[in-house]
Amino acid sequence: MLRQNTCIRQHGLGMVEVMVSLLLLAVAVLGFSAMQMRAVKATDETLIRSDAMVAVRNIAENMRLHPTADMKQRYRDAIAAHGSSANPATYAAAIPAAPSTNCATSACTATQQVDYTAHQAMRLAADNQMMLNALDCPGAGLVRVCLIASWGETTPTVGGGNADCISDQGTYNRGSSCVVLETY
Repeated sequence: MLRQNTCIRQHGLGMVEVMVSLLLLAVAVLGFSAMQMRAVKATDETLIRSDAMVAVRNIAENMRLHPTADMKQRYRDAIAAHGSSANPATYAAAIPAAPSTNCATSACTATQQVDYTAHQAMRLAADNQMMLNALDCPGAGLVRVCLIASWGETTPTVGGGNADCISDQGTYNRGSSCVVLETY
């Protein structure tokens, strides 16, 4: 009879076992959620980095389309005019109005083409929360232009500050969110 009473008292799980299993489940769910958040952040970073590479590559190609030094300088000046803005909102507000001639629908001179494509590049960057700049590459014996696209808290500038994209030696600053493309 003693045996029957023991079996009757041990039906089901105890409260401690249930609480421990719920705690383990909660830790597993939190760990999985943290991994998902890191994956989403990495995906976002990859997407904006890809957009930035496309932007600076398009600028470099447009500069190559106008091989004269005067046209390259005009393009560079147009891109660099607002490159030291403090944040993407300030950058977007500083972009001038679209040129009067729409080179996508009508014939343009080389100067009008440079103004139009520079404006298009800056507008596209601003729409994607990026900033563009065109500067002399630091530490270069040859004259090279560094095309910089930055986003977030990073500015498309050269220097040793926390917000600068690259250092005076031409290396990426720690924690910067930017892409640099050197062109001749």
